[in-house]
Amino acid sequence: MARNRIAALAAALALTALTGCGAGRGLAANYLPIEDLILVETLGLDRGDDGAVLLTASAGGAEEACVLRAGAPALVPALAQLQDRAVRGRVIFAHTQSVVLGQAYAEGGVGDLFDFVERDIHTRMGAQLYVVRGGTAEALVTGAGEGWTVSEALASVRGVTLSRGDSHVFDLRETAVALSEQGAALICALRPVSAGAGAPDASPGITAVPAGFGILKDGRLAGFLDGDEALCASLLSGTLGCVPLTVACEHGSATLEVRCAQPEMRVVCPGGGAAALEVRCAPTAAIAAVESEAVPDPAELEAALDRRLSAAISGVLGRARALDADFLGLGRAVRRGGTEPSALPPDWLRTLTVSVSVETTVARSDDLGARVGTDGGGEADGDF
Repeated sequence: MARNRIAALAAALALTALTGCGAGRGLAANYLPIEDLILVETLGLDRGDDGAVLLTASAGGAEEACVLRAGAPALVPALAQLQDRAVRGRVIFAHTQSVVLGQAYAEGGVGDLFDFVERDIHTRMGAQLYVVRGGTAEALVTGAGEGWTVSEALASVRGVTLSRGDSHVFDLRETAVALSEQGAALICALRPVSAGAGAPDASPGITAVPAGFGILKDGRLAGFLDGDEALCASLLSGTLGCVPLTVACEHGSATLEVRCAQPEMRVVCPGGGAAALEVRCAPTAAIAAVESEAVPDPAELEAALDRRLSAAISGVLGRARALDADFLGLGRAVRRGGTEPSALPPDWLRTLTVSVSVETTVARSDDLGARVGTDGGGEADGDF
């Protein structure tokens, strides 16, 4: 049922994007003076021990920023309570930049969130979606220190994900479409941390750092991806940019700047047999720095990166099979092969056999010797 509602939302989003109706209707028919508006910038959703929906909204407007809280047995009455407690004016979500889910809320299901988004013409479908790993949205939304806001903290997270590669920020529209088409989706996971730790002059508060991906299956949080598996989820879903990776070599380690186009994924569906997935990946890498007593052989570095990425790709595909959750969009590869996923057995993903081929090319450099012994910029265990 939740998947059907999300599918209807995804179809409505496509129609709205083509017609441009939503934005114009909101401006023309629902005009209010700015001083009468409370503009929610970040909305946090948690779930209480009794299953109640708990809302925390960081809002601004004509006056100073404020934080609103509400709680009710379900999302719609919680939103009504949020409005009732906003004595200053009307709460609107037209400028909402981020939606933050506490882990317990996401585990209980996100269908009511997408139901609300479908009904509320003001809500920005470009609002970015996060899940707080091992914590609550309230702690993050209310944790800003003096001189900075939760919106600024989340903007910093987005910048970090671009340089690290082991997470990616998706918006509500992208998530709705993935849940509709695949039944599963990835969302950016966050871990709350104390701001200014070790800096006595820093403003105290709670901020966040990227913590891999959350996996949504059938509208519920089903698990998380970390480290190299999260990085390869970005790789397989086509969101990976240029990232630094450290690999071991005979006399030390080397940090490589790695680039890779989305791998070729081909699914073979023999009649009556299990589907087979072939993944071919051809990264290119440049040596950024070396911590070694001798100049490493590029072929050695290529082999090391091949092993690392092959293991991680196999690992993340194994998670998809174990959860029976197509958060990587493998169904699209099935369609490219001329077969509709609906024509396959219901357990096609669980029984999928996988073959992974990685062939890295490390650029040869005439001045590599000058960089031997320089700071590698990363740890040998892959802290990127």
